[in-house]
Amino acid sequence: MVWSEVDKMVDPIDIEKEIIELDEEAKKQKLLEEKIKKEEEERRRIEEELRKREEEREQRRLSRPSDFDEDFIIPLVENSGVAVRCLFRDCHQCCLETEMLLTTDDLAKLIDAGYSPEDFCYTPREADGFWQLKNVDGRCYFLSESGKCTVYPIRPEGCRLYPLILTLDTNEVVVDDDCREQEWFEKQVYERQQVMEVHNLVSTLLLEREDVTFED
Repeated sequence: MVWSEVDKMVDPIDIEKEIIELDEEAKKQKLLEEKIKKEEEERRRIEEELRKREEEREQRRLSRPSDFDEDFIIPLVENSGVAVRCLFRDCHQCCLETEMLLTTDDLAKLIDAGYSPEDFCYTPREADGFWQLKNVDGRCYFLSESGKCTVYPIRPEGCRLYPLILTLDTNEVVVDDDCREQEWFEKQVYERQQVMEVHNLVSTLLLEREDVTFED
């Protein structure tokens, strides 16, 4: 009678169910612990990555040349697009022996400012179908004796985006090899709009070249 009552109280099936439930709970607990561990590892990885980026930014800041001037940032004028800001005040290498091409919008802005195209640019007949800035004694027509751009607020779009250029063979936007500070510029991060504007500029120049060629 006693053993029968014990058998009723402790059903082997119930015990097996409890064991299974305990195993399931243990598995869930283990999965939860693994998830927490992975999340902690990911958090640490992100923190380490952010720390390294901050160290790199600080290192770049400390390694900037003495002519780098944080205050020398010209505000963008309305509808000018996203200019690439060059903060090296003493450098105007890109304005020497320039071959900068002009869009018709560039041309119109400079003419509206009172400049004569005969003075500052070559015609499409003279420059393989493009409007192109002229050099005077090896310097851009608009470069002053002190090395400043005299039309900076309305400078051509190609000047605004320089040293970013488009390589026609690979269709990639890169930093021009001729830029004095190429290494520094290649370390910077550029906005998608800046890259797109380089593509748009080249497309505009090519389309306008075709139009001018057909007119001739």
